[in-house]
Amino acid sequence: MASSSLWVLILDEDKEQARAIERTLTPFGIGTTIVESIEELVEVVRLAQVDAIIANVSSGNTSQRTLEQRLHAHGVEQELIVIDSNGSRQDRRVFAAPVSPIHLVDAVLSANRSEQRRAA
Repeated sequence: MASSSLWVLILDEDKEQARAIERTLTPFGIGTTIVESIEELVEVVRLAQVDAIIANVSSGNTSQRTLEQRLHAHGVEQELIVIDSNGSRQDRRVFAAPVSPIHLVDAVLSANRSEQRRAA
């Protein structure tokens, strides 16, 4: 996992959608790991440096709020970027599907800047 300067976990039950997100990020030098469950995500976060999490809640039955609550309950503090076809754009971290590649990359870079400020 250490070869890219930024590393993102993609949480998505739909492997094809997850791979599409991965194909969007890798040309920009953003490394990815795809996980299918919150439990798997928590395990990866414990073992590796993760800069952000992209969660596609469009295809599942978990809402953004429920997902955030479950991640925080497990001690996951990384920036969460949500793709939700039912989401409201009031939150800068929520995008309606399909997401523009440049907006997704910008969200990852912004998440990394936020993470760096918290660490300083």
